[in-house]
Amino acid sequence: MKENFRTTFIEHIHVSEFYGSYRVNTPLDPISDVTPCWQLYYIFKGTLHCTAHDKPVTLCKNEMFLFPPGCLREFTEGIPAGVEFGIISFLSNSAALEQISDTLLQAKPEEKELFNSIQLLALDNFEIIPDSDIFRGLRPKSTSSPVVLQRMKNSIEALLLSLYGHLDINHSERNEARSNTLNRDIKFVCEIEAYMTEHLGEQLYIEDIAKHMLCSVSKIKRIFKSVTGHGVKHHFQTLKINRAMELIQNTDYTFSEIADMLGFDSHGYFSQVFKQRTGYTPSDFSKLQK
Repeated sequence: MKENFRTTFIEHIHVSEFYGSYRVNTPLDPISDVTPCWQLYYIFKGTLHCTAHDKPVTLCKNEMFLFPPGCLREFTEGIPAGVEFGIISFLSNSAALEQISDTLLQAKPEEKELFNSIQLLALDNFEIIPDSDIFRGLRPKSTSSPVVLQRMKNSIEALLLSLYGHLDINHSERNEARSNTLNRDIKFVCEIEAYMTEHLGEQLYIEDIAKHMLCSVSKIKRIFKSVTGHGVKHHFQTLKINRAMELIQNTDYTFSEIADMLGFDSHGYFSQVFKQRTGYTPSDFSKLQK
């Protein structure tokens, strides 16, 4: 089931308590737009009246609502003063999301906690989006930690999975067991990612990770693939390339020096992997930063 809610990219996080309402200058005017991606709303305080696909929707305190991409939406009373809400905007190719979209869902305490944890990570690691006519909020930085981004994606996927459980209340115990298992797996993967990050300059093998985690290679492969959607080697190389991009942007190291610092066998192999992950050679990527 976890694979059904794979999040591919976090577009932005909106925290009204810190960054104001959707349209600050005219908060009581109707606001119309078309959602560019999946948008999950959570109401902390007050009530929002809107339409989704021309159907009236009233969002109240402690309720969540998932707007699908391309949804024609209008906040018929604008954003009234005193209303506090959060938005998580993300990309996903999951067809399963249709089953929980356009449905009012009463948030459980653990779902509110997940939502808050995602927003807190954004406050610490994202950058402010300049004021616009549509929203103010936070978006990933080009230098945002891949470990933090993956942790946020994992939390979003866990939240969506939990919301999906609302549709099957007769199997709540099974859903709780799945959620507990998922949380354990996410923690397990985060520990592996932290270990990988500490050893980016080395030739790290899955056997080394298994020894560090005191578990079998097969367990690591199974859980890591389930949570991240990628194999361990692929993910480790991605972490290396993300670090390489940071070094290219912020230092004067040569490409050969960066390749050596990150444990690549040769400059040529480093360039090959860099282009596979980013679509650019290191040289072309460096020119884009100038």
